[in-house]
Amino acid sequence: MTLFSIVLTLAGVIFVSFKVQKIPEDSYLELFLEGPLEERATKNLQSFFKPPLTLHALIDTLNHASRDARIRGILVRLNQQSPIGLGHVQELRNALKKLVSKGKHVVVHSDTFGENSSGMSSYYLASACQEIWLQPLGSLNITGFGVEIPFLRKFLDEYGVKAHILRREEYKTAMNFLTHEGLSPQNREDLENILSLRLKQFIKDVAADRKLNQDQLEKYIHLAPIFNAQMAKEMKLVDHTGFIEELYASLRAKAKPSLKFISIKQYASTLPKIKGNKKIAVIYAVGAIMRSSDGINPLSLESIANAEEIRKAFEDALKDPHVKAIVFRIDSPGGSAIASDTIWGAVERAKAKGIPVIASMGNVAASGGYMVALPAQKIVANPATVTGSIGVYGGKLVTDSLWKKLKINWQGVKVGQKALMWESVKEYSTEELKSMNGSLDQIYEVFMQRVSKARNIPLNEVHKIAQGHVWTGDEALKKGLVDILGDMEVAVNIAKQQAGFKEGEAVILEVFPRELSLLGKLKLILTGESLTLSVQGSLNSLLKSFVSSFKVFMGTCLYSSTASEFEGN
Repeated sequence: MTLFSIVLTLAGVIFVSFKVQKIPEDSYLELFLEGPLEERATKNLQSFFKPPLTLHALIDTLNHASRDARIRGILVRLNQQSPIGLGHVQELRNALKKLVSKGKHVVVHSDTFGENSSGMSSYYLASACQEIWLQPLGSLNITGFGVEIPFLRKFLDEYGVKAHILRREEYKTAMNFLTHEGLSPQNREDLENILSLRLKQFIKDVAADRKLNQDQLEKYIHLAPIFNAQMAKEMKLVDHTGFIEELYASLRAKAKPSLKFISIKQYASTLPKIKGNKKIAVIYAVGAIMRSSDGINPLSLESIANAEEIRKAFEDALKDPHVKAIVFRIDSPGGSAIASDTIWGAVERAKAKGIPVIASMGNVAASGGYMVALPAQKIVANPATVTGSIGVYGGKLVTDSLWKKLKINWQGVKVGQKALMWESVKEYSTEELKSMNGSLDQIYEVFMQRVSKARNIPLNEVHKIAQGHVWTGDEALKKGLVDILGDMEVAVNIAKQQAGFKEGEAVILEVFPRELSLLGKLKLILTGESLTLSVQGSLNSLLKSFVSSFKVFMGTCLYSSTASEFEGN
């Protein structure tokens, strides 16, 4: 009966997928944004039966709509309980502004820009639209950018746990929450620098879009939160106050009686697929970089960048004779040095075979996430992308005092002087500590040498911008760490040029590893060969939703989206 139910459901999915919707003339696309957009679809049962519209699929759809005479405009509806990262916001802003440049009417409605939380990212996105509607009791919580980090040093001391963390160098502060009682001067310096630069980007872009004086906009930010929607209108921060029904009525009054509102997903399903055999491969490295996994980080329940999967994706792309270039999309704070090295080697092999690789950075591409981009012919970053963090750390939690408090006595036997050096029960010996430092020195030196060679920067200059420092994309450009500011579309256009395609030539963007067919996915479900396309994968999705809701409930006092970007740096 279970198998029969699955087959019936599959038949329904296939039927729906082949059902072509007709898009009428004089239509508005309706885009609901209720949280972060995935770089690529998560591999689980939910995505199997209801594929999500990923960030770049959404942008491609918006770009197609900008050329479609049937589309009169787009209505963006914001209800963001989980803010979109600023790198992604900048990419979406570019797509919306392109629609405006093509004569489309772009309007946004939000019930509130932040409710007991920051509304910076959602308002940043909204400012790219021609009209902003705010619900009468809505707030404008454009209070600036901030981050709070919990420091556990005293807590660990209380229970007899010591975090012995070695780092290269002082600005490599990812583990400071374990080793310090508060912000170190280096940690504070980097955080203040990045947040200040992001605020400058926000003020510059929003002031230009809303035709406001930058100094005046900065005063409004310091005045915020603005709880009076009418006051926000008088400040020219929004254009109208009203409910969504009033916006619908306003749009219909200005258009033909036949005006239709079409969901962006419905519209995307009608778009024709590009035919031909000229391809650019798209390979993703999203999440913490790990040697292997089931696709989910057990601590955050978020996607991870599986080094072996990415290596195989490059291998398969290079075997395809129709692939003429590769766009390597990175949204990762780093992770395992060995896993990062595996991916770096895969990009190097593509380069050696003469296949252009263009790296495109999303919200963050730092530490190992920056290293894997180095062999690329060009590196493209958003202005707000957190990048750099050239450095390394390693160590362990030492728990011997904890066990003494618990009256538990550990004893061990070893053959080999350092056989137990990785265990947390005992502190490092002098010889073990020497080995650890040697390992970190080796990784750090190789990292800097790779930066020096790839970016053509003298090694002594690399050291000045390394030391674990993190930079925004625009700062990274000035320091020679990236080549150009822009979104993934910019990276794709560079890849087309590098591959020798003519301007306007139809090119297929194919994601590697290739998506399985419906029958292939069904086989994995029935055989249990995939842990993510399974009940466990669905439970992970459920737990991820719970974690997301819990973060919202707790606000941003312990864990903000900005803080998470720095955790891996």
